[in-house]
Amino acid sequence: MPRIRVCLVALACACLGLTSAALAAQQQLGTIQGTITDQTHGVLPGVAITVTNLDTNISRTATSNETGVFRVPSLDPGRYKVAAELQGFKTSAQTDVVLSVGTTLGVNFTMAPGTVEEAIQVRGIAPDIQTEKADVSAVVEQKKITDLPLVGRNVLSLAALQPGINGIPSSADIFATEQGLGLTANGVREGGNNATVDGASINNGPWAGTMLLVPNVEAVQEFQVIANNPSAEYGRNSGAMVSVITKGGTNILSGSAFEFHRDQTLRSKGFFETTKAPFRRNDYGGSVGGPIRKDHTFFFFSFEGLREQTPSSQLATVETKQLVDWVTATRPNSNAAYLFKKYAPPAYPTSGLQDLGSPLPGTNVWSTTPDGIPDVGQVPVTLSGQRNGDQYNGRSYYLSNSSSPYLYVRSQFNHPYPFRDQLLNIAHTTVISNRTVNEANFGFVRQDGHAADPTPDAPTITAVGNGVAGFGVEFWHPIEFTQMNYQLKDTLTLNRGTHSFRTGGEARLGNDGATLHHWQRPNYTFQSVLDFVDDEAFSEERAVDPATGKSTTAYGKYITNEWSLFFQDNWKVRPNLTLNLGLRYDN
Repeated sequence: MPRIRVCLVALACACLGLTSAALAAQQQLGTIQGTITDQTHGVLPGVAITVTNLDTNISRTATSNETGVFRVPSLDPGRYKVAAELQGFKTSAQTDVVLSVGTTLGVNFTMAPGTVEEAIQVRGIAPDIQTEKADVSAVVEQKKITDLPLVGRNVLSLAALQPGINGIPSSADIFATEQGLGLTANGVREGGNNATVDGASINNGPWAGTMLLVPNVEAVQEFQVIANNPSAEYGRNSGAMVSVITKGGTNILSGSAFEFHRDQTLRSKGFFETTKAPFRRNDYGGSVGGPIRKDHTFFFFSFEGLREQTPSSQLATVETKQLVDWVTATRPNSNAAYLFKKYAPPAYPTSGLQDLGSPLPGTNVWSTTPDGIPDVGQVPVTLSGQRNGDQYNGRSYYLSNSSSPYLYVRSQFNHPYPFRDQLLNIAHTTVISNRTVNEANFGFVRQDGHAADPTPDAPTITAVGNGVAGFGVEFWHPIEFTQMNYQLKDTLTLNRGTHSFRTGGEARLGNDGATLHHWQRPNYTFQSVLDFVDDEAFSEERAVDPATGKSTTAYGKYITNEWSLFFQDNWKVRPNLTLNLGLRYDN
């Protein structure tokens, strides 16, 4: 339903010297701004400001206005040098100024009289307190990402360590599909979270709060988590706002490589273990980045692969060989005889056998008097399958192929479930003038999966009765589905005196479709294995065409159309007072 949100926040900057005007938080870019004064604290208009990215040597310029304020919006996160130059004053510069994703950084200058050729340079120092915005947020930079332990190499699990975030992070790795953060913020349940990569939405349409993809560690430069009080630019959901920025190339050719290997020989036995369970995991990859044209065009690419085999052992209840022989002899043309013969268990039980009695005509009717034929028993079963994943990351394109096995006691039904995730992101920043900047962004996310059926002639029998292992694949297999999400947004920044206006809109189209072949196949349940051998089902479920009575394929469609508009005015009323005025409409 449509929502209108009004933001009015008064932020008092108590720290001396922090006189820069505030700008609205941006979803993936940052802003450097400040106030220029002389040694008598008088403001200096007309100061030429040059902001240079130290990694790419790309520069942006600005000029301080009549109030001595300058702003340089829409900057990529990274290390910068900020220089101020005015005739009659020494050139001042601050270097190694670190700008993080979605932040507004204040860099102020007090200029001393002298010649332009004279220079004063200081090393940038990160502020201890964020005084430019009123939101409750934190940035997880690259050093934390590489130094802190990560379950499944999922960088977003570190969001749990940020202020205002509650809950236990998801243990899923980057090859899991449709994963959630497992976290809450702002008093909103997990379904209210919102996530972007380089400004493109990665939210799952039908399943609120879950993400379709997560870039690998080598590809992520940093990410920001806003837990409370975001600006009007942020919307759609009202929980945690997660903004991920990926790496881009620099003027220096560099790369990395890694291999993570585990197997059963590298661990000790548990207290109750007699032998080590077999296990093997290889997680490997690397990255490379550098200049295509120095100081102008750059490239970056990363890859991560996974090969994992994790067998698991369990006790399974299955039919006995004696019961199979009896059914074959007395009911040779029954469905039970066919299924018992074609989809036999990995082994027949020889101990712990149970004699359930004799089957009688009618559903849920049988003799409990032992007839001398053991019917069921337990056997140890090892389920073993290969889980694979390959993820490729560029600055504008992401591709992940993964496959997880579906394993059954009756191994004839084992089959893989492959997924593919893709992200295309195109962004363009236009510097119209020193006071006007436009940002345009197009994002496209696609996820598709296909679960095949290796045994189309077998019905799905989820309950044979007496705990006996069933037949057929999952009741919702086979299935084919594709989810495609489109996003288009544009944001205009206008710096006018003590005001910084930011306005824009966003349109999102979601198209999630599925072909549900499984409804063509009946799904049976039985109250007892004795009912099963008599072909006396307790229930049957399938999709039929009401006009013909024949089985049919079901189709699912989930389409969303969303759009939003916002306006944000960050007004520097006084050096120690900023008003953040915002209005947002979501439909």
